[in-house]
Amino acid sequence: MFCRFRIFLINISVLLLFFSGILLAQTEKNTAPDFTIRTIDNDNFSLSSTIKNGPVLVSFWATWCVPCMEEIKELNVLSKRYKEQGLSIVMIAIDDPKTASKVKPFMTSHGYSFTTAIDANRAVSKKYHISSVPQSFLVDGNGIIRLANSGYVKGDEKVLEEKIKEVIGNTLKNNK
Repeated sequence: MFCRFRIFLINISVLLLFFSGILLAQTEKNTAPDFTIRTIDNDNFSLSSTIKNGPVLVSFWATWCVPCMEEIKELNVLSKRYKEQGLSIVMIAIDDPKTASKVKPFMTSHGYSFTTAIDANRAVSKKYHISSVPQSFLVDGNGIIRLANSGYVKGDEKVLEEKIKEVIGNTLKNNK
């Protein structure tokens, strides 16, 4: 009896973690923390300035993270597909000083044109409570997080794409 109860509690915990991104994204009060960060191209990226042009996907990753590498390939496809409709993607690497030097060569060698930054002092990561990667947040033009996703498995990009289309559609409706 006790074992069944423990298994039940574990299952409930897993479900709560799984659905936390969905529940988080549905609250209107879930404002994305604003930040400004220096990119690998030595420019400043500001979330509050960028969301004025359309939705922004803020994605935390690392060069040593295998699921991150798979997700980045899919984000590249989405970036190309929705860039003209206002989608911006900012990739924030949480690499430590030993691996941070690999970030720019990795992005360049794969031809990725994302805005990319290294969160060396973890200031932005702390604002978003990042404890593991990959983690992504789709932020609409009002600064509201519309989707939060932790981890990556094949197929996550389909859920993300549907939410991107919804947010872009809402943006277009509101601008008319």
